[in-house]
Amino acid sequence: MGSDRRNPGPRAFTLVELLVVVTIIGILISLVMPGVQSVRESARRMQCGSNLKQLGLALQAYHSTMGIFPAAIRFPTGQDPRTSTQYQTNWVIAILPYLDNRQLYGSFNFKAYISDPTNQGPRSATLPVMLCPTDVGGNNFYGSAADGPNWARGNYGANGSLAYLNESVSGTNPATNDWTTVWARGVMGWNTALTLDQISDGASNTVLVGELRIGLATIDRRGTWAMGAAGASALWAHGSVDAIGPNACNTLSDDIVGCTALQSAVPPGLLARECMTCWTGEASQQATMRSRHAGGVQCCFADGSVHFLSDFIDHSTGGEVSWNNLHTWERLNASADGLQIDYSQF
Repeated sequence: MGSDRRNPGPRAFTLVELLVVVTIIGILISLVMPGVQSVRESARRMQCGSNLKQLGLALQAYHSTMGIFPAAIRFPTGQDPRTSTQYQTNWVIAILPYLDNRQLYGSFNFKAYISDPTNQGPRSATLPVMLCPTDVGGNNFYGSAADGPNWARGNYGANGSLAYLNESVSGTNPATNDWTTVWARGVMGWNTALTLDQISDGASNTVLVGELRIGLATIDRRGTWAMGAAGASALWAHGSVDAIGPNACNTLSDDIVGCTALQSAVPPGLLARECMTCWTGEASQQATMRSRHAGGVQCCFADGSVHFLSDFIDHSTGGEVSWNNLHTWERLNASADGLQIDYSQF
């Protein structure tokens, strides 16, 4: 019997037809993927904002108990906070009991410095509330010969001061005095902090905590939650000279200990491409807000509200911080400048 021409069976695709199908699938994927990535980043940004909200609530609970916010960083009297390794309790460790982490808080040996080997265990604990899912490197712990190994990462820093962190506690020039110059200070300083009543600009007008990026190498201390230092868990001089505003990309925009070694450890040009440059003066005295979110950073204000601040927010263009040159960015970070804020600028 002859074959049934009315039912010839399945026909194999030609090469041209397969290429057309593959091309169509590729086009569809290229159209869908940006939307998928946008949805994922939206979810990550929402989680990051939720983390900041939790930190704000914990800081307010601390304030309700203690009558004051915790100090951003603590060092023994006589130590230079820009270079010392004698770290004491920073703001994150101080609020652990208010983050349902009493057990971790109790595991620290507060009779020793946080850099002491006896504190290697608790300082290496990963805190999900301290990690923004948009950033990378959360598993790349910090360590150095001076500070010791196994410092877990974090993405949030206390608002210290618009002026440089300095060992000086006298004088009137904010370049050498970052805290007693009231219009330059933030909320949580070195061995000191403010009460809500001392935030004369108002809690809803003053940044309490902002984002930080995790360092780009093991020896990059930026984004280290248990370390009380500028760039590690605190913001300093984010209104002065070359680190003004979110994600500053100037050549020497962060002043951190270990910058020289870091520049040698990473591929040439990486720090500049990532807007994570640093100054080789080997002093941790300046660090601004940074994130991997497109277009800006998130921060928590002293009233507990969370806001997104654009990279293009109105801010000073350089020079030492001055009361006569406080733009929107500086006014949001200064707790007692007494100046009006233009909310259309952020």
